[in-house]
Amino acid sequence: EIKVDKQGHEIISVVSRQDQFENQTLENFSQVTQNINSITTTIQTTGGGNLIHNSVGYNIDSDRNLVNWTKTGTISSESSPESVSYGAISGNQINLFASSSITQRITVDGSGNQLYTFSLRAKKGATGTATIHLRNNLDDYTITIPEGEAVLWNSYSLVGIEPHSTYFDVVIQTNSAVTELSVTDLMMT
Repeated sequence: EIKVDKQGHEIISVVSRQDQFENQTLENFSQVTQNINSITTTIQTTGGGNLIHNSVGYNIDSDRNLVNWTKTGTISSESSPESVSYGAISGNQINLFASSSITQRITVDGSGNQLYTFSLRAKKGATGTATIHLRNNLDDYTITIPEGEAVLWNSYSLVGIEPHSTYFDVVIQTNSAVTELSVTDLMMT
């Protein structure tokens, strides 16, 4: 797919493929974005061990909404050389602004035979509260970045998560005081 935005002076070329392997969808994705000032190339291979699809916002639809995520409020995604300089891997980030959220349902083994690990990197100013949930009808594992705490691509993780249901909703949300929350390298294994 090639999109030409003459007024925005931008050309975006996207090549993607989804394959089914056992019960998982494997996504391969590349994007070239050219504007008046630069050319950016992005390559993503997902599926393998990460249960979260489109985990850093590479894949967007024609309305610039994140694919695989349900959103409220204002959300965007962009390349992120800054996050890489602080240790991130992907080089892309998802941005949530005031009173916004993204949600993705993932399937997990609820038998008690499998423990999971969730991790991400985040950037937030001192104002407002950001909350990350892994929740279902029985569990709610939470990471909170509170009011007054500024973070610059800090790593967060939940280890040894035992689900008591067959799904988790990954929910990332901001309150009305947050100027911007950026996340990258979302992983659930």
